[in-house]
Amino acid sequence: MAQTMKIENAKRRFPKYEEYPSISVTGSLRGMKNRFGWDNRYTVRIGSYYYNLRGYPGAKSYFGIED
Repeated sequence: MAQTMKIENAKRRFPKYEEYPSISVTGSLRGMKNRFGWDNRYTVRIGSYYYNLRGYPGAKSYFGIED
Protein backbone atom coordinates (compact mmCIF):
# COMPACT_ATOMS: atom_id res chain seq x y z
CA MET A 1 0.00 0.00 0.00
CA ALA A 2 1.16 3.51 -0.76
CA GLN A 3 2.28 5.93 1.89
CA THR A 4 0.30 9.14 2.40
CA MET A 5 1.82 12.61 2.58
CA LYS A 6 0.34 16.09 2.91
CA ILE A 7 0.87 18.42 -0.04
CA GLU A 8 2.87 20.90 2.06
CA ASN A 9 5.23 18.16 3.24
CA ALA A 10 5.59 16.76 -0.26
CA LYS A 11 6.62 20.14 -1.65
CA ARG A 12 9.43 20.31 0.93
CA ARG A 13 10.55 16.68 0.73
CA PHE A 14 10.03 16.05 -3.00
CA PRO A 15 10.19 19.33 -4.95
CA LYS A 16 8.85 18.91 -8.49
CA TYR A 17 7.05 15.67 -7.59
CA GLU A 18 4.32 16.71 -10.06
CA GLU A 19 6.71 15.84 -12.92
CA TYR A 20 6.57 12.13 -12.07
CA PRO A 21 3.91 9.65 -13.26
CA SER A 22 0.62 9.96 -11.41
CA ILE A 23 -2.87 8.49 -11.25
CA SER A 24 -6.01 9.62 -9.46
CA VAL A 25 -6.75 7.81 -6.20
CA THR A 26 -9.87 6.42 -7.89
CA GLY A 27 -7.60 4.51 -10.27
CA SER A 28 -5.96 1.13 -9.79
CA LEU A 29 -2.40 0.82 -8.52
CA ARG A 30 -2.44 -2.85 -9.46
CA GLY A 31 -3.41 -1.86 -13.00
CA MET A 32 -0.56 0.65 -13.19
CA LYS A 33 1.85 -2.03 -12.00
CA ASN A 34 0.61 -4.54 -14.57
CA ARG A 35 0.28 -2.17 -17.49
CA PHE A 36 3.16 0.28 -17.00
CA GLY A 37 5.50 -1.56 -14.64
CA TRP A 38 5.11 0.77 -11.67
CA ASP A 39 7.16 -0.33 -8.67
CA ASN A 40 4.62 0.34 -5.94
CA ARG A 41 7.35 0.54 -3.30
CA TYR A 42 7.98 4.05 -4.68
CA THR A 43 4.32 5.09 -4.72
CA VAL A 44 3.08 7.84 -2.42
CA ARG A 45 -0.36 9.42 -2.13
CA ILE A 46 -0.18 13.21 -2.22
CA GLY A 47 -3.53 14.94 -2.08
CA SER A 48 -5.91 13.12 -4.42
CA TYR A 49 -3.23 11.51 -6.60
CA TYR A 50 -0.78 8.64 -6.35
CA TYR A 51 2.71 9.49 -7.60
CA ASN A 52 5.36 6.98 -8.58
CA LEU A 53 8.65 8.53 -7.49
CA ARG A 54 10.95 5.83 -8.86
CA GLY A 55 14.08 7.56 -10.09
CA TYR A 56 13.63 10.56 -7.80
CA PRO A 57 16.94 11.44 -6.09
CA GLY A 58 16.80 10.24 -2.51
CA ALA A 59 13.62 8.18 -2.93
CA LYS A 60 15.35 4.93 -2.01
CA SER A 61 16.47 6.28 1.34
CA TYR A 62 13.08 7.87 2.05
CA PHE A 63 11.16 4.66 1.33
CA GLY A 64 13.81 2.46 2.99
CA ILE A 65 14.53 0.45 -0.15
CA GLU A 66 17.77 -1.48 -0.39
CA ASP A 67 18.59 -2.98 -3.81
